[in-house]
Amino acid sequence: MIFKSYADFLFRYLPAHGIYDETLLYNLRVFLFGLALSYLNEEMHHLENQENERQVILDIIRCHKLVGDYPKALSLLQLHFPNSGIDDADCLSEIADCFDMISQQEKARLLFRDAFYSGPQTIALDFLLSPMIHSIRKQLSALPLPPNLVKEWMGVYGVLLGYLNVRRKLDPFEVSRLKQEITNLKLEWTQQRDAKSPVLPRLIYRYFLLLDHYKEVREDRSKWDEILLSIKMIDPGIYDMYTKI
Repeated sequence: MIFKSYADFLFRYLPAHGIYDETLLYNLRVFLFGLALSYLNEEMHHLENQENERQVILDIIRCHKLVGDYPKALSLLQLHFPNSGIDDADCLSEIADCFDMISQQEKARLLFRDAFYSGPQTIALDFLLSPMIHSIRKQLSALPLPPNLVKEWMGVYGVLLGYLNVRRKLDPFEVSRLKQEITNLKLEWTQQRDAKSPVLPRLIYRYFLLLDHYKEVREDRSKWDEILLSIKMIDPGIYDMYTKI
């Protein structure tokens, strides 16, 4: 209830009244999530269903982060989720958020990049503190997007706005997986072309990631151009924005 009420207050009530005061929000977070933390710590002692344990631990970590104790949140993430991989988008986004809040932006951007690729719908977007995430979200709020697609477009606009423009070389398995996903999504998009489905942003974002890989390994320019042409064919507006970065 505390988590939901805070999100409603932050993203619905305050904007509707034109209010934004960081000091107010910080003090509110310290009070609310300090309270939530006491409830969650108590719940940990009485957990009977191990299936809920992961969520309770993640919520405890978020509480530490939201009250400003980023080192504690990071240490708990490393303790409880030491082997978080690319498919643990919820954990990756929390680690990235903590890194951004302690001025380790390069690490944060790389982790956010992977999180929005592997599982954007699992990311607790309302409870991320990262200024760049808030900036991307603000840009998206001006677009006529269905609420369920905001998380899907976060990665795409993160690249277009210059926040997720960090690159890393992918290993052969990652490249193979990425290409297979692109093939599957292209087929799905060709068959339905539904602007309200997540297929389009997922496909475009994977094109961006493959382009970044090609740039990192200095792949032949013809392969870049092939991807750019594919993007242009499915969304000329995104193509124009990307080529102007």
